[in-house]
Amino acid sequence: MRVPVFVEAEATAEKSSGGATIVEELSSKVDAAERQRDLEQEQKRRQAEAERARREQEREVRATERETQRATRKSSARQGEREPAPTA
Repeated sequence: MRVPVFVEAEATAEKSSGGATIVEELSSKVDAAERQRDLEQEQKRRQAEAERARREQEREVRATERETQRATRKSSARQGEREPAPTA
């Protein structure tokens, strides 16, 4: 569509500059949303990493407890073999 000859260039420039403001606002909103998303992803990553570390520590504690129980049972079994059973 052609612009009529009698339309001043100012009107087109005003519309153009007004549109640029909207574009800048939208661009600013998009940038803010991307930063927020990045922050949330980083926070989720850190939480997931902390959860993994906590679960790993729990596994190590349980493994240590199992080893301690095993050693206690073996020690008790060895002592039972060495000591004669009491006579009634």
